[in-house]
Amino acid sequence: MGTEHALSLTPRRWLKTLAKGERHYLFGSSLCGVLAGSQTIVMVVGLAWLIDQIAVHDRSPTALFPVFALLVGSVLLRAAFQWGHEILGLEASLRIRQHARSQLLSKLSALGPVWLTGQHSGSPSQPGS
Repeated sequence: MGTEHALSLTPRRWLKTLAKGERHYLFGSSLCGVLAGSQTIVMVVGLAWLIDQIAVHDRSPTALFPVFALLVGSVLLRAAFQWGHEILGLEASLRIRQHARSQLLSKLSALGPVWLTGQHSGSPSQPGS
């Protein structure tokens, strides 16, 4: 049964199993990305409304100071969400790569030096090997 599982484990499935362990980082990164996108929409709509009020309705920019403050807050929130998106994504990637390296080195160690001497440097990455 163990060999059947090993034979059905494709590179994509292997990476998927590695990613399951870092699901919370990946979810956080995705959530921050969605929130950064929503802040972009808020900024565009707010800026369009502000320009409409100043250019079309001849309102004073000083009367619209609260809207300017909200736009600045929106820019800061977007920056924070974007930072979270990048940091969480990078952390997930780093952890997945560390787990992959650890598993590969364990596998190579289990196969032993005799097996390694019989292999060409590129053969483990070739299909069918």
